[in-house]
Amino acid sequence: MGQFAQCLKTESEDGFIKGKYCIASLTSQFSLSKALEDNIKRANYSVAITIRKKARNLVYMQKRDENDAAAVYQPGITWAICLPSLCTDNDVTEIFNFIVNGSAVSCQTKDDLNPPLDTGAIISILILGFFALLLVGSTSLDLYSTFNKREVRHVALTAFSVYSNGRKLFRISKNSGELTCLNGIRFLSMMWVIIGHIFSMVYMAPIVNFKDVMEWVESSRSMTIASGTLSVDSFFLMSGALLVYGYFKSKHNRINFNIFQFYFHRFLRITPALAATVLVSANLAKYMGSGPKWNYISVLEDGCKKYWWSILTYTQNYVVSANDMCLPHTWYLCIDMQLYLISPLILIPLWKYPKLGLTMVLGSIATFVIVPFAVAYSTGIPALITNFKVDTSLIEDFYVYYYMKTHTRPAPWCIGLALGYLLAKIEFEGKFTYTLNKIIVVSSWVVCLVVLITCVYGGHSDLLKADYNQLENSFYIGFVRPVWAACLAWVIFACVSGHGGPINWFLSWPVYQVLNRFTYSVYLLHYPLLQLLVFTLKTGVYFDDLSAAYLFWGITMFSFGISIIWVLAFESPVVVIEKNTTQWCEKG
Repeated sequence: MGQFAQCLKTESEDGFIKGKYCIASLTSQFSLSKALEDNIKRANYSVAITIRKKARNLVYMQKRDENDAAAVYQPGITWAICLPSLCTDNDVTEIFNFIVNGSAVSCQTKDDLNPPLDTGAIISILILGFFALLLVGSTSLDLYSTFNKREVRHVALTAFSVYSNGRKLFRISKNSGELTCLNGIRFLSMMWVIIGHIFSMVYMAPIVNFKDVMEWVESSRSMTIASGTLSVDSFFLMSGALLVYGYFKSKHNRINFNIFQFYFHRFLRITPALAATVLVSANLAKYMGSGPKWNYISVLEDGCKKYWWSILTYTQNYVVSANDMCLPHTWYLCIDMQLYLISPLILIPLWKYPKLGLTMVLGSIATFVIVPFAVAYSTGIPALITNFKVDTSLIEDFYVYYYMKTHTRPAPWCIGLALGYLLAKIEFEGKFTYTLNKIIVVSSWVVCLVVLITCVYGGHSDLLKADYNQLENSFYIGFVRPVWAACLAWVIFACVSGHGGPINWFLSWPVYQVLNRFTYSVYLLHYPLLQLLVFTLKTGVYFDDLSAAYLFWGITMFSFGISIIWVLAFESPVVVIEKNTTQWCEKG
């Protein structure tokens, strides 16, 4: 990585010559032995030795044959160099190509550190400033009215009050609802998502011991992270269960179903905070740091500038390629919204024609087990995204054809619909209220816990082999997520029905109430914050478990801190306004 700051601070007295920091990454597989041979022919022995030393520490070596033939190394080596600013990018490319062919060059000078504000940045600052004024004004009015015991004319005037909304956010209610165990599951699942993204960023960070990373991937403990994608299926399960449970609850309370209000509520609830994150990512992120890899911030910026409309319409998982997505981790919101849009097709039959509705749910579960199996079998995608022994294009296909598509992911959501129906029948109609035999309860707990652990750690030795087994990988992709969701559904059912014991006590811990009020904003913010952190690194990073854990807690706490602002500015006011608007409409 060199000395980034020192290079850019270098400048002649007249300012004519400045330091130019350039970094090159080998963008394709290359033959190390050929690179050594070429440089030896050129009498560049020092370069040849450097290549050998760098390769030993930075890249992962595949098997060599007995004759020590050209070995293929990937993902490649990163080199940095400091040159006079008068050198063009083509000059730099020629220098790097002289060392090793196939390099991609990115250069920066001192003038690039503080770019002037463009129109988009100015508009974004004005918009955020407007919300800041709303927070200050609304809070001031609320405090004045509260301490002078005067009633505010309209609740909308204090909807942005940091004082009132803040008190609600940090309040623990003793009667927070019937499904309190979901609080713990939701929070722990979000932590699993974050730590998974922490480790995924390893491949973008300037890691100096990449060989150790590859050895870690091949170890069994890496499955804790590789299986972190199951946390998303936990969210799908809870989303489906709460959807049916909430619908039956409104019907039990004799509230008429208004499909426009049904859709509008969902869109209004999640879009403002998302739109604010898109706004900052598209127009302000590039002003928030600098570093050797800071040019990679375009990954965050360009997608949101070009395709902001696709995320705000929740369609980008189909209309935008995986590499061009705005805030790519929000693919989950797209799938969840699309499933929400079609949910009345199942909710209404479940209420009016239960047998038909349940048949539709069970049929959907079976269908969406078969579909991902068929997709995996036809495309040959690996079951684990950490299997770097297969063709790298298959890892891309994993996201393109399977991971981010709605038609391959609904099985856990459909299982959630069945769970929500069962819980609603017990709670609101008193059906299925019988005491389970202790032997059945204990046996179910043992089986489900063993299966959940197996879903996380099972298949490590077989699924990470270089010899790809198409049927084995397809079965894993087709069944692991529905099985995970089914066992987690038992955990929820057991906790709600009084058979949860200490697990229910832990998952229903009242503190989760407070933490969960910030999980949505934490979900939105943690990934771009992690990108900013990685792209501002100015020295190489040594990978190990302890460092990753330290980074996890840092990003998590940082995300929670900023999420307080995000919730108070873009989530809580919407809830207040919508709640009071709904009450006004019902009275009117």
